[in-house]
Amino acid sequence: MKGSKMIIIAGLVLLILALFSYFIPILVSNAKPSSTSASILISGENVTVDVPVVLDENGKVLEMFGKPGIKGTASANIIDTEYGKALRITGSGAIEISMNQKGDLLLFNQEANEKFVNGFTLSTSNVTSYGQSSGSFDVWVYSEENGTALSFSVKRDNGWGREISIGTKGEEKLIKGWQVINLPARSLWYD
Repeated sequence: MKGSKMIIIAGLVLLILALFSYFIPILVSNAKPSSTSASILISGENVTVDVPVVLDENGKVLEMFGKPGIKGTASANIIDTEYGKALRITGSGAIEISMNQKGDLLLFNQEANEKFVNGFTLSTSNVTSYGQSSGSFDVWVYSEENGTALSFSVKRDNGWGREISIGTKGEEKLIKGWQVINLPARSLWYD
């Protein structure tokens, strides 16, 4: 009887190891490094617009905002404003700004994953924990001109099943000065 129990236990252990060795490579092969991207579309004549930047869990601006990809006649730099850090974009015509930053593989690090999903903020908003919330959020945006068109979006993907998207529903027409715009947010689970 004792020998048959040992054989059953050994068989179960082998079965568990076989299943583990089968599913882990599938899980790992689908995982990729975390990433954050931002896209800003602006159009108008002689525009100056200040938009929020993404801050990490320590309140630091993500590196990607210091080296944005710019299409069109424009320049961009990080400034301090009364509402927090912002990306100031100046230029004219149709302007497209895109940024992307790769992070770490978060699959096996629950603490780092939690910080990535819930530890970031948008600089000109007082909302925290976007990953735990849904709905829409307000951010402060500045324009030196009336009628400047703005589209803004940020996406954060943990690399293995969760994406958070925050952005305008479409094109926002800005007025001169500081104003609040509403950014719908959604959290998507995927496999």
